Amino acid sequence: MTLDELSRIAFDRETPLTPEFIAEAAAVFDEDAESGDCLLLEEYSEVYYRVIVETNDVSLHALHAVNQKYIIAAQETDKISTNDLGLLYIRNIEYYVSMHAPVESMRYINALLDLQGLPDAYYMTAIEYMLSFTEDPSIAEFCRPYIEKLKVYMDDNVLPERTQVQNLMNLTEAYISLNMRDEYLKVRDDLIKKADAQPNEYLRSIAKLLVLEGDLVLNKEPITEQHIKEFRSVMLGFKDDSEISQNTNDIFIPLLNLFSNHMPTDEMIVITKAFIEDSSSASEKIDLYEFLIDGLGISMELHPEIYKDYYEELRGYHRGVEDFTRQEIRNEINFHRINKQEMKNAVKDGISYLAAIYVSMHLFNLKDDTLEALKTNTNIERLRGNKEGVGANEQMQNVMRGLVLPQYLETVLKFMDLTTLPERLEGRKTITLEYEDRVNGWCCARFIVTTVDGLGQPTEVIFAVEPIGAQKKREEHFKFLSETDLLTGIRNRGNGEDMTKNMMFKGIHGMFCVLDIDHFKSINDTYGHSAGDEVLKSVANCLKRAFRDNDIVFRLGGDEFAAYAQGVQSEKVGSKVISRFFQFIDELDIPEIRGFDLCMSVGASIYKENETIDFDTLYKRADSGTYQSKTKQGNYLTFV
Repeated sequence: MTLDELSRIAFDRETPLTPEFIAEAAAVFDEDAESGDCLLLEEYSEVYYRVIVETNDVSLHALHAVNQKYIIAAQETDKISTNDLGLLYIRNIEYYVSMHAPVESMRYINALLDLQGLPDAYYMTAIEYMLSFTEDPSIAEFCRPYIEKLKVYMDDNVLPERTQVQNLMNLTEAYISLNMRDEYLKVRDDLIKKADAQPNEYLRSIAKLLVLEGDLVLNKEPITEQHIKEFRSVMLGFKDDSEISQNTNDIFIPLLNLFSNHMPTDEMIVITKAFIEDSSSASEKIDLYEFLIDGLGISMELHPEIYKDYYEELRGYHRGVEDFTRQEIRNEINFHRINKQEMKNAVKDGISYLAAIYVSMHLFNLKDDTLEALKTNTNIERLRGNKEGVGANEQMQNVMRGLVLPQYLETVLKFMDLTTLPERLEGRKTITLEYEDRVNGWCCARFIVTTVDGLGQPTEVIFAVEPIGAQKKREEHFKFLSETDLLTGIRNRGNGEDMTKNMMFKGIHGMFCVLDIDHFKSINDTYGHSAGDEVLKSVANCLKRAFRDNDIVFRLGGDEFAAYAQGVQSEKVGSKVISRFFQFIDELDIPEIRGFDLCMSVGASIYKENETIDFDTLYKRADSGTYQSKTKQGNYLTFV
């Protein structure tokens, strides 16, 4: 494939993306990322966007792997701008959102929000994705502060009317998910007014559904015939609307559940199947099938075609997924639980898709303490020992004693205890534990319930062990990205402030400094931004040299830095630390600005023992000292 062909197809929305094109394009992009040339980012970004909207998960996985390489290249070359890096983060966020992986999504969301100088639209996108997780109880509270950020961006009146409506819809949806009734009531009428003024029928319809859901859920209104009439009118209007997009299930499914007991089942099936046919997302189709099966409770006898289609959709989806989440495993097993007579064979059939990612997999019968090895190896078989008269529990305890590193053994043996497993699984479909063993390194062990008795107690469970060494490395890399200022290599503002607050909370007293480069704008204007970047990196290195390893050094943003020197309790000692920093600054030789007299203005404040102040107060003290220092010539320190 020539680059001209790649570019033409990438940007031509009328030309479908075939699997063959995506495979060839992914290979070209992969080579571009590996080389560090990064010349094809624009074409890559457009293809990735179209794959998210138009195609299946197999293609998405292929491009996600390339995306990771581009992000790594951004750390090693200067050929990827901050804007492009922000877009790469957004692509990763979109990928993990589509894979129902909120933790990974939010890691990149926070990394994107830490980037400085991006267009507002980038931050807006990150916040919108953040708020999409408000239905997850473990994450919902974490999302609340981001609502305030969204409101700030919404105050920008230069945004297009359509964008303002979409932002207001995001805000309304977040209020509904977080049960924020008073806040919802404040924006409800504004949303109706702005939506009605829009020429776009799709936006008007979605807005009507949001208000309908908010009234019923937050106002605790009983469902009336008028509500049903409105719901029926709007939902059926979507059937002929070509603009139905992904992620609308967040609105559709709660409403389908609300009205499921107030409308004829056959009509609800017609409405839901219409959305299934129109959806381009496999995961959304699966959600809608599960509403039909779990929400409406339709039977296999009356609707065999729905069960058949659901099963085929699951099959196709799982063939393309490389990393199975707990949700995906639950989907597969829940389907097989429906037909109890065929359950065992069906579960084993589903396991054939899962087993590839595990080093071992066993099916335990908790009633008679037996096991069936679904996937095993010589190490495990040897450690299981003499199996005659030895129960499954004891056999697997023997395996763990032989494999697990000593520091994790006690925890793993408790996790493996089948006698307490039903109690620990109560109300859950799966539980997991991470540990390190001698053969596979870092592993994740998982119990998954496959069958239950009449009382809902698990009778059979799958025990699977997955190697997660690569994931651990990725987590460390992601952690580095989310905590580090990518230009200077020191901590970023969010991480630095959190670390300082944590020290203050623990009563670790010290000196807090705010450091500012004098006349930095003139450096950029006179010598160029690349010279300015070199100055920022050089100042960061001076800070690392002047402060100790256990001190906290971070970049606030722009030409501002900060540091917290723990244990420094006097201005005399603090002055020595800053004098050392000034000396390193004076010794700098930066070729790009040779002849420019680089100077720093520093403000400092000491958090003393027996003093009760918060971080914001300490910061304001030091910051005011910086402004005082700027009135002096040369390197200068002011204590406040």
